[in-house]
Amino acid sequence: VVNIGVGTTYYNPPFVIVEPGDTIHWFREAGSHDVTSGVPCLDPDGQFYSAITSSNPTFDWIVPNDNTPVIPYFCNVASHCINGDQYGALFVGVGAIHMVEPNGYTFDPPNVTVQPGDVVVWENSGGTHDVTFGSNCTASGAFSEPLTPLYPLVTWVIPDEQPEGVIDYFCTPH
Repeated sequence: VVNIGVGTTYYNPPFVIVEPGDTIHWFREAGSHDVTSGVPCLDPDGQFYSAITSSNPTFDWIVPNDNTPVIPYFCNVASHCINGDQYGALFVGVGAIHMVEPNGYTFDPPNVTVQPGDVVVWENSGGTHDVTFGSNCTASGAFSEPLTPLYPLVTWVIPDEQPEGVIDYFCTPH
């Protein structure tokens, strides 16, 4: 069982590695919330949903065998996702999770060393950014995704054919 606390405007922990057949157990720590699968703050996909309130304080969901490697979820109550960063993701069968955040006009860390099966998570901590693969502010054309308050989370699972090594990325506007 993987336990995830649901509180004021958070999930704890927000990002976890799971396997098919695992039971995910969300439990109320504070407030009235929900757990909605889909693109955070934007697009429920209907895979799972449950209110998390004082009268319904828990929700269990079993990870199916035929799932994608990234299962994002968020709180769809009021503006908890956009203004409170209440979102997370289940990473099915991945290796390590590498977290990256904007730090002013750069990313922290500025690059990551990965191997096939790892996942890189860029989490918006404010402002309007994007995640573009390349170096010295020259895009490689391999990857570019928005990272904004409306799109607060970018994930990339390292494909099996990707060699182990350093991934370089930058923010186009900065």
